[in-house]
Amino acid sequence: MKGLSSLLACLAIAFVVVAEPLADSVTGPSVTLTESSPYEHVSGTTLYYAPTGSNSGSFTATATTSAGSGIASVAFPAVFGADALIDTTTPYAQTYSWTPGASAGGSKTVTATDRDIPADVGTATFVVTPDTSPPGGQTIALSGGPGYW
Repeated sequence: MKGLSSLLACLAIAFVVVAEPLADSVTGPSVTLTESSPYEHVSGTTLYYAPTGSNSGSFTATATTSAGSGIASVAFPAVFGADALIDTTTPYAQTYSWTPGASAGGSKTVTATDRDIPADVGTATFVVTPDTSPPGGQTIALSGGPGYW
């Protein structure tokens, strides 16, 4: 009997080891940015915004994950002050608002973090950049037309 109980204990340990996932499935979330103001422009994972004059706006960062339904939460850090959020339901998203007084004060890289059920962590970044410089390098030439002297 003693040999049988030792064998059963070894089998139970082997079962736990085999039942555990062999590799991490977390590769990090994928972040998509959506602008909602004419004073913003998204290029890939970079949002450019114009915090001048009375301009204001908001944008949404949406995180999708490749790890499936095992994701417990996605954390969106603060960008413009106290706008951090830990989202525990899909779709994982955070809307950030900005004004000239509440801007990132320079280009800022933001890291969204997902956590899955066995406490694995994945990250993705997006960049928020104030655009206060007018476009340059272009010229306009008028020729002819009504009212042109």
